[in-house]
Amino acid sequence: PSALHPFTGRGLRIWQYPVQFGPYLAALAGLRVRSYLELGIRHGGSFVATVELLERVGPLDFAVGVDIIPCDAMSEYQKINPRIRFSKVNSQTSEFIELLADLGNIDLVFIDSHHDAMQCRKEFSVLMSYANMVAFHDITNTGCPGIAEVWSEIKALPGWDCHEFTEQYPGLGPFMGIGLAIKSTRQIAVGDQQHV
Repeated sequence: PSALHPFTGRGLRIWQYPVQFGPYLAALAGLRVRSYLELGIRHGGSFVATVELLERVGPLDFAVGVDIIPCDAMSEYQKINPRIRFSKVNSQTSEFIELLADLGNIDLVFIDSHHDAMQCRKEFSVLMSYANMVAFHDITNTGCPGIAEVWSEIKALPGWDCHEFTEQYPGLGPFMGIGLAIKSTRQIAVGDQQHV
């Protein structure tokens, strides 16, 4: 929205709607996330904000940002945070599978890579055996119908509790939107609901 234009293009360069990202981060604060992987970090803003929050609410063992595009901000961030690393790798390759095998179990994965249904579906099918929770960006974005399609499929799967952070600014969109799928076997609380 135009009221936020003076604040864009600087700072962490977070490409999220505050009205969605804020409630999403607030929900993460109560989930006891000890390991984090983000696919598609671009400038690193969402990654840094998420990692900083997770470290303030509990111990974070590691956080890994993945993108096929180099991210200069990550080399600077690694200097001040030894628990993070950046991996320039394509999520569609065997190199990515090797990275996952090295990491092992991951509490939370955020998928914000190539906004294509086939790729998103493939990433989720690979990640679901490693991750306790998988978040998706652009589940309500009119420009990314493939992500909404995959999100609908995930919501229909047994064994996953799904939550949405999709509030919109008046007169725009719908744009962005974050979906969070949590394995039912992981006992956590989201909002006022307790999940076992």
